[in-house]
Amino acid sequence: MPTHPDTAVNINARLMKMVKQVTDTFNRLYDLAPDQKVTRAAMLAELLPAHAAGRKAAPAPVPAKLTELRTFRQVLDEWKQENRNLAKD
Repeated sequence: MPTHPDTAVNINARLMKMVKQVTDTFNRLYDLAPDQKVTRAAMLAELLPAHAAGRKAAPAPVPAKLTELRTFRQVLDEWKQENRNLAKD
């Protein structure tokens, strides 16, 4: 088993750990506010708190209220209303 920190096995293990950390952070932020965009600032604040401390604080994602969520049909009807002057083709 290689013991040097810069062997391919060790580098790949560190990269896989980083990928898992980023994926878990994204999923946790998305679960806080489903169907909302997870911003780069929010990801940086979670992954690199020391880096984010030097910058202005990123707002935490605000969960959408159930009354604000729309169905696909509602969005489609709204789009059709706003774009009724477009040609069919």
